[in-house]
Amino acid sequence: SLQARKIAMPSKQRITVRNLIEETKLMMESRMRDKSIRLNVEMEDPEAAFEADPVQIQQVLVNLLNNSIDAIDSRKDKTKPGSVTVETGQDRDFEFENIRFDISDNGGGVPKDITRQLFNEFINSNKPNGNGIGLVICKEIVDRHRGRIFLSETSESGSTFSLVLPRNGKDER
Repeated sequence: SLQARKIAMPSKQRITVRNLIEETKLMMESRMRDKSIRLNVEMEDPEAAFEADPVQIQQVLVNLLNNSIDAIDSRKDKTKPGSVTVETGQDRDFEFENIRFDISDNGGGVPKDITRQLFNEFINSNKPNGNGIGLVICKEIVDRHRGRIFLSETSESGSTFSLVLPRNGKDER
């Protein structure tokens, strides 16, 4: 809770989807390789630009990717290879244009009993090293960007978290 409140206001600048994804991939490559997890990236428009704090949004993506790695690592069926997919695209929300990031994994899914509480403090999906604060911080960052973060799909064969950010970064809403 104290950590979430210490998050600085975003220092927004114009960034491209490609740069954000490529830099995030570089940060995650080693951990994914160590866990034998394949990272797939599908960008609808790699040159799409939007206004955001690149460090903060990268922090959100890294947290979601780390959660996916942990989910794959803790699943019961260890026979199939681990896989995480990051998809980016456009998302229209009424009259606003947004950038959407979907992070999908083939982990064990999010337990049904905590899906509604995921963005509350100290809720975790029984991860051995989880403290239940990562998604709270992500939500705070995304809220400060006037965006949305949510669990869009979950089953025993994996989960998808979605991040939707306004393209222009202005407080229009």
